[in-house]
Amino acid sequence: MASQAQQVIDDPSKPVQEPPRPSKRGRLGEGRPRAVTLDTVRKVSLSIARGLTEEQACGAHGVSWDTYRHAKVANPEYRHVQQKLTLAWLNKAVERCEKGQPGWQGTAWLLERRYGPQFRRTTVEVSLDARNLGQLSDNQLVALLGPDAKQIIDVEASVTSGPQSLPPISDTQDHPGDCQDAQ
Repeated sequence: MASQAQQVIDDPSKPVQEPPRPSKRGRLGEGRPRAVTLDTVRKVSLSIARGLTEEQACGAHGVSWDTYRHAKVANPEYRHVQQKLTLAWLNKAVERCEKGQPGWQGTAWLLERRYGPQFRRTTVEVSLDARNLGQLSDNQLVALLGPDAKQIIDVEASVTSGPQSLPPISDTQDHPGDCQDAQ
């Protein structure tokens, strides 16, 4: 059985036919066939890696979720095969995104949704200008910008505000002829 599990891990696209197991009387191929085989584990594992829950993947491949869970407990090799196939799919998906292969955006989206803590962006981009900053309370500013928020705001305000008051410009004082032409 170990070589068959390795065969599933090495080439998940290829179905595996398990040899008949001996019955209680010692005869091969006698008795009820297994509900969960290595081939079933392969199909369910690939569906799980693509984003289905274990219950959804079992339903898609005609196996009861309870039966599948009990088979994984009874045969730890099934759990090992599932982990290895999930890791292989994940590795292939990350490579696809890194190489920028066609359809990498959809793969990245799936990775972000399915494996969020590992692949989701954790930074938040905030765009504020001096007018918006004046409307926020000190607690809100500290929550947005961290404990040094006041220092950042004071420096930003002095850079962006420029001169506070400028004398009004009168067109009539500098160019009296231009204003008369405009009327």
